[in-house]
Amino acid sequence: MDQQDQPVTYQKQFGDYAVESGFCSRKDVDRALAIQRDLEERGFPHMLIGLVMVRYAIIDNGELIHILKIMQRDRATVAIDSDG
Repeated sequence: MDQQDQPVTYQKQFGDYAVESGFCSRKDVDRALAIQRDLEERGFPHMLIGLVMVRYAIIDNGELIHILKIMQRDRATVAIDSDG
């Protein structure tokens, strides 16, 4: 099976985890993404979405760490599962 025949898989993003954890709404994530784009358009360096969300008080530091731990666990599980 070549690369174009492989199914496209969706990898959950930080915002998905934030919403699923109940720390914010999808609207909050969309607002953070708009802020992230605006900052980049104004010449600021790229800022990770989790940091944007903390900086603009959408989530707090503890929630950021919680989400990152869940993401790390989930991605490690996917890596183990795909090894065969």
